[in-house]
Amino acid sequence: MGWMWRVLTRMADGRAQKREIDMLFDVTKQIEGHTICAFGDGAAWPVQGLLRHFRPEIERRIDEYTRNADRHAVQVAAE
Repeated sequence: MGWMWRVLTRMADGRAQKREIDMLFDVTKQIEGHTICAFGDGAAWPVQGLLRHFRPEIERRIDEYTRNADRHAVQVAAE
């Protein structure tokens, strides 16, 4: 489940790509109910809830990070 944590961390920072939101949700759906370990469902459900309820905030952070990165790239190129 370390991979999901790393993707979520990038999303929280805004460093992820928007397509990763759906990819992460799809992965959690594949984990849910398909493992004998209860930790699978226990790891998938909070991520699903976060993506379901806070997707606009995650997308906003990604957009903001991208804008700032683009601005920084233009400044560096201008120097």
